[in-house]
Amino acid sequence: MAFPRCVYVIEDDEMVARSLSILLQTHHYQALIFDSADEFLSQVHALPEGSILMDYDLPGRDGIEALKELRERGYAWPVIMMTGYQEEAIAAEALQLGARSIVEKPFSLGSLLSELKRLEQEIMDENLAVP
Repeated sequence: MAFPRCVYVIEDDEMVARSLSILLQTHHYQALIFDSADEFLSQVHALPEGSILMDYDLPGRDGIEALKELRERGYAWPVIMMTGYQEEAIAAEALQLGARSIVEKPFSLGSLLSELKRLEQEIMDENLAVP
């Protein structure tokens, strides 16, 4: 899988979502914002493959439940889970479900961008390793 240049931001804090969108667009990513996991999951079937920046603490379905649903539907898109909770159990479950990374809030936009670029390189390296 090539690294998708489309990033889906699932974040209910409008200021955080807007900041992430501006950052991503400045670095040549297409960013689409969803304010809940349910909104994203209701539209994912019609979206091109992308990577996901998803908050853990969302209204309705939380990030873990959304990640489970994505995996059950067969989507293996890369996910970076953002969380303000420093609980090992949340991080462990997200990683077990296939999240590629956990980013703890508060974070700097630069550190999140660095994490996204690290993930991009990791996926490119994995693709090169496949015969």
